[in-house]
Amino acid sequence: MVSVVTLQRDYTRRILQRIERHKRYPTAARRRRLTGSVTLSLRIAADGHIETLHCLSGTSVLCRAAERAARDAAPFPPLPAGTRHLAFEYRMRFRLH
Repeated sequence: MVSVVTLQRDYTRRILQRIERHKRYPTAARRRRLTGSVTLSLRIAADGHIETLHCLSGTSVLCRAAERAARDAAPFPPLPAGTRHLAFEYRMRFRLH
């Protein structure tokens, strides 16, 4: 039997992968060779929509890009059974290659 904690961890991992696929490096940040990390705070409702989304740290241009990635990735699949909402923080990195 799989625990609710394991289901939530796996769900969160899939959500973060989905958000990363929607991440786009802002042109203005690329021109300025701006790199760094931002910390997002998300709360997802049982039906998979974003209830709250905030950038807790990072430069404004990268924060906007991270928030846009999360919004573009939503709505997400419904949460695992027995979960009313899921809240977590995520550190997104922006690096030039």
